[in-house]
Amino acid sequence: MDLVVGRCISHAGRVSSVLSPDPYRPATGEGRPDAAAAEEAAGKRGFLATVHGTATPKGAEGTVYRLFPGRVDGSGLRRVTAGDLVADPG
Repeated sequence: MDLVVGRCISHAGRVSSVLSPDPYRPATGEGRPDAAAAEEAAGKRGFLATVHGTATPKGAEGTVYRLFPGRVDGSGLRRVTAGDLVADPG
């Protein structure tokens, strides 16, 4: 199972149950949240959602959603828009 999808499923399970949340892990370093996301997604396949599009995971495959353009646009990930996320697949 893809890393991000697995986390989404486990998060949904926690939200609908009485399990404790994961501990808070603050992002550190330059470009903090996007840098942490890029590091986590590097070399994996999954879905990446970001605000500014500055996350550029090396060797990652999959799909990216971003609000504002950035370096992620040339990263090789398939870019989707908000409309793509809510479109009826049928």
